[in-house]
Amino acid sequence: MMDLYQEMWTSKKITGDNFCCCGSAGKHWQNHIMLNLAAYPCTACGCANKATVGGHIVSENFPEGYIVPLCDYCNQSDEPIKIKYGALFVSADLSITCQKGGKSKAKTEDLPTEKTDVQDNEKIADQADLNIDDEDDFDLLNDYEKLGVLTGCECEFGSSVENYFKYREQGKKEGYIPVLVATDDIFFEQLEILLNCEGERSISKIKEIVEEYHEKMLAMPVEDGKAYLEKNHIEAEWDEAELEDDEYEAEEHFTRGGYIVKVPVTEPWRIWAYLPYGGWNACPKVTEHMAVSKYWYEQYGAYPAALSYDTIDYAVEKPVEDLEKLANEVGTYCFDIVEQGCETYSALALELKESRIWNLWWD
Repeated sequence: MMDLYQEMWTSKKITGDNFCCCGSAGKHWQNHIMLNLAAYPCTACGCANKATVGGHIVSENFPEGYIVPLCDYCNQSDEPIKIKYGALFVSADLSITCQKGGKSKAKTEDLPTEKTDVQDNEKIADQADLNIDDEDDFDLLNDYEKLGVLTGCECEFGSSVENYFKYREQGKKEGYIPVLVATDDIFFEQLEILLNCEGERSISKIKEIVEEYHEKMLAMPVEDGKAYLEKNHIEAEWDEAELEDDEYEAEEHFTRGGYIVKVPVTEPWRIWAYLPYGGWNACPKVTEHMAVSKYWYEQYGAYPAALSYDTIDYAVEKPVEDLEKLANEVGTYCFDIVEQGCETYSALALELKESRIWNLWWD
């Protein structure tokens, strides 16, 4: 038999509860494996998200395909995927599973499970059709729905660097700024703390808290971002010779995310009123992110473009020419990438050279 782990798969993007007599594809996987899908990581190579759905994957060699645990992002992606070694495959050929009443045998050993609450994460709907008020319990929502409640924004599945700029152009016409967001338990925990709704489980109450937070932050005066960077500047080593490498090519990528959040603002620094972030360890506070974002937008045309629980990626329409100035400012804003990463401002400048994406992370 061909090696399923060497196969290049595509997702058929199954959603809803009509896959087979089991109901959803996720329940089909659970019924035949006899394990809880929500206790597994996403089985797509390179993805660190938790599984939320049963993904129907197919290939040239296996047109009927298999069901495997995937996160919402990988399930909706158009990109080819490979499956991690150790993943459990259940046949999607119903004639040899459900329609015969038998149980499909797993193709390999079980993956280590993670401790998690049992949730029904199969129902991924368009934001316009999302109806969560019928069940006023935040813990029953999947990540897509939670993100919509905690931001009060329209959300779609995530995107690439190229598609991000298409969303940006669309947003200019429709009055929103897109932000690519990677969700996990830590991200949601941080968001709830900053919104002051930690421990609140009523969806309707959380919505009220979120709306009040938006109003408060949007009305708040923005500090001087340039003054903040100058005041907090940290000296680091420079080596001009590193910048003379003409063969260096910047690698443009976002931290892997799951959803595009359409933030209903036209000024980039105001996205932090909808996606509050920071205030832990060396990561700047929400108001400081707003100040720096305003300054960088006015100085470079930079937008906060992607978030995870410990990363922020900024995007610019074209690379910045004054690399010394930029590296000093980026290194001050996020010194972890210098101290624990590239080590010198000149190396940081080289990473920023010819790049439209600035990848920042905090430990």
